Amino acid sequence: GDDVDAADAGTEDGEVVILWVARIVREKGLGSFAKTITELLAAKAEGSIAGLPPFRVVVAGDGPDLPWLRRQLERFPEVKFLGHTGGDRLSRTYAAGDIFFFPSRTEVIPNNLIESMASGLAVVTDDVGVNRAIVKDGVTGILVGGTDALPGDVTAYVDALVSLLRDPDRRKRMSKAARKSTHGLTWERTFGSLRRSYDRCRPGRPYARHLDPNVPGSKAASELAARDAAYGDDAVEGGGGGGAASAAAAEAAA
Repeated sequence: GDDVDAADAGTEDGEVVILWVARIVREKGLGSFAKTITELLAAKAEGSIAGLPPFRVVVAGDGPDLPWLRRQLERFPEVKFLGHTGGDRLSRTYAAGDIFFFPSRTEVIPNNLIESMASGLAVVTDDVGVNRAIVKDGVTGILVGGTDALPGDVTAYVDALVSLLRDPDRRKRMSKAARKSTHGLTWERTFGSLRRSYDRCRPGRPYARHLDPNVPGSKAASELAARDAAYGDDAVEGGGGGGAASAAAAEAAA
């Protein structure tokens, strides 16, 4: 594939972008990613999968296995490599995407899943570990089960991607739900959750949940919301960018 600037990776008329954003290392499911994309693009070229819209695959990230990944996918003009991205460039890269494909089974705190969802991307990832706490299968993305740790049969990944490529209405529903699911996921809420965990461990110091405004539905939270409404201020919610994403992933992993 060609190296392009993030601004050039956006969708053209009717084009769908499948996005990878992560360090380029084998332990992040890179082999499964390469094999899935290879089979998908080969099937597209052969015409064996009908009904696909124009699409491209954008790979953002750097790492020791980037040369290997280039060799696997360089024959496909639909694949674009951005190299390392960060800051505003990373935000533009997420904004250019439609589907976030991350077949990793080893993540502890997958910030990139939350970042992509906060940016309104439908997610395709493995049905393992903390992914289940972040992605609601069939609502904010697709959790693919029965996969192999090493690249094996990637049919389930291909099928998940094809189903989203063919169905723009489903992508839009998942995009909206994914973005909404990250609202309110802030560092304040994360630290509140951590503090509650510590408080439950203190002998003779029971934790008063109703006094914590970080607990949804608590008396303190209701009073805070009422004060905000009285002053006409909208509650500030997370969602969008690494801060909310990191906080959300940390809370999900707690």
